[in-house]
Amino acid sequence: MKQMINKPIIGTTVDFPENESYSKYPWYALRKNYADAISSFGGVPLLLSCDPNNIADYVKIIDGLIITGGDFDIDPHYYGQSITSETVRINSTRTNFEIEILGQFLNLNKPVLGICGGMQLLNIIKGGSLIQDIAEEMGSSFHQQGMPKHITTHSVKITKDTLLYNILQKDTIDVNTSHHQAVKALGKGVTLSAEAPDKIIEAIEIPDYKFCLGVQWHPEYLETSADKQLFKAFIQSIR
Repeated sequence: MKQMINKPIIGTTVDFPENESYSKYPWYALRKNYADAISSFGGVPLLLSCDPNNIADYVKIIDGLIITGGDFDIDPHYYGQSITSETVRINSTRTNFEIEILGQFLNLNKPVLGICGGMQLLNIIKGGSLIQDIAEEMGSSFHQQGMPKHITTHSVKITKDTLLYNILQKDTIDVNTSHHQAVKALGKGVTLSAEAPDKIIEAIEIPDYKFCLGVQWHPEYLETSADKQLFKAFIQSIR
């Protein structure tokens, strides 16, 4: 398959709802925005089923990996905690798959982009932890926007001398976030790349790898120039 395609193949994780009423049969889902954003900058999107038996083949085929967001939370046992908030909704099948493929991808030093929950997973795989519910722990619902997800609602301050800053060349940008959890303690080797006005971490990166960046917002909508620059840089890191 790889010999037939000259463009970078970007593996993209998908939603796998375990207790939804949409269909009586198992189903996968991914917003079209992810695939369109990849294609817009010269990549070929490949949607990844959550079957662990496929991981070895996926890792051989794909050139870059996007861990996407989803309507679920990472089980706190992965960062040494029990569930402390009733708002936590886990999806073990998807999380187990993403942890395994992410670990193998990092071992090969292939480019990774984590979006929303994907950013949180990057932190956890390096030993970091999460705030299980921002409103409960921080007394704020600032990050659970009521607006459509593509609309920017607050700014973030970008840390200088980081990969993210080098890509965007800006001190602040406006972002579209909608999340009730956030990175708490940074994992080993993880760098803070951007934070919100209330000091919630909005982007991280792991400099030890070729391209390993996570953002809490949703650049796949390509609403801003920063979103486009981010996807462009990710795809170009593969070439």
